[in-house]
Amino acid sequence: MAYMNLETSRKVMKRHQIDAIVATSAADFCYTSGYHLKGGFLPGASIIPADPALEPIIVVSQYEERMARNKSHFKDIRTYNSWVELVDIKNITDGKQTRVPKPSYFDDKILCGLLSEALKEKKLHGGTIGVRMDSMTHRVYSLLSEKNPKARFVDAGIILDEIQKVKTRDGIEALRMAASIGAKGIEGMIDESVIGATVSELQLRYRKSVIQQITKDNIMQFTFGRGNSVIVGDPFVSLESATHKVSPGDSVFIDCGVLINGHQSDMGRHFIAGKPSPLQTKIYRALLKGYEAGLLMMKPKVKLKEIYNVVHDTIRGNGLDWYTRGHVGHSVGMYPPGEQPPYISPNEETELEPNMVMCLETPLYVNGLGAFIIEDMILITPEGHEVLTLLPRDLVELK
Repeated sequence: MAYMNLETSRKVMKRHQIDAIVATSAADFCYTSGYHLKGGFLPGASIIPADPALEPIIVVSQYEERMARNKSHFKDIRTYNSWVELVDIKNITDGKQTRVPKPSYFDDKILCGLLSEALKEKKLHGGTIGVRMDSMTHRVYSLLSEKNPKARFVDAGIILDEIQKVKTRDGIEALRMAASIGAKGIEGMIDESVIGATVSELQLRYRKSVIQQITKDNIMQFTFGRGNSVIVGDPFVSLESATHKVSPGDSVFIDCGVLINGHQSDMGRHFIAGKPSPLQTKIYRALLKGYEAGLLMMKPKVKLKEIYNVVHDTIRGNGLDWYTRGHVGHSVGMYPPGEQPPYISPNEETELEPNMVMCLETPLYVNGLGAFIIEDMILITPEGHEVLTLLPRDLVELK
């Protein structure tokens, strides 16, 4: 798998005067290495040098080595020992298996030691090293600093966000699959009568419908990942009680997503149980008009702040003159966090580019009434855009 464009990444790193990036968070590791950690309890890390003459390095536990070699496009894969007893059958049958001492638990010193050895080997230990400060523990940062006293560690969060902004083919396909599965979950949630159903029952319907999309071909790629928000009627009441039931006239809201190879889908819809009230209809029409105005602008070379302004101007011009959101969309990619910069926000100068995958959303939460949302995942193409979330945007009246 290749989720990172190595050539583009190196250009960005050189522009920021970074000699290498050390990625230690699960999301950044998956993005840079192309391998989604399977164990869940043993971390991995990668080193991406800016110099094209230096091979990238990934470090994983011995437990994950074979899988990492099978999935990652990088060749230099180094391993560390853990408490897991993993042996080769040939050594057993040949009588060559010996006792190997193991640590009682994972110790950051092991991983940091291997990373430091690799930095020294590549003559990067005295250079400027980028790390994502907000996801690196103080202990790991301290250990790396101690073992590499001549290195200058700087925050690479902005750099990692920038290189993740435009997706590779593998990244787009993972997001496309995640969007399709999430949409099927929403369809399944409302496929039968909802009046009288509880919030927990709707959650279970969604999850059951998602699981029904899992096959022998995608089971090893899939994870539920993030929580899914289901709100029935008054947000305050609904979010406090899983036993809250759908009554006639309630809005039924869902904001959800699943993970495929670490890539997070994100989408949302609201429905009405029975006939909508005049106020619900007014809100829906205003939010839809704003969404549609924004969608028309989702194409290359359009600045995100321009989309933000058009969405707000349209919603406000359709009866909600007080409507204000900090952003009306965002890039989407690795989880956590899933929701990534750049944001469709009032001061964002970023221009859309082909192969960016953005969410466009117009949510509104009204205490005492309900929650409303139209949110889709959108792939920017050279000619315009492709909506990945294949769901109707009509105001569906549920039974």
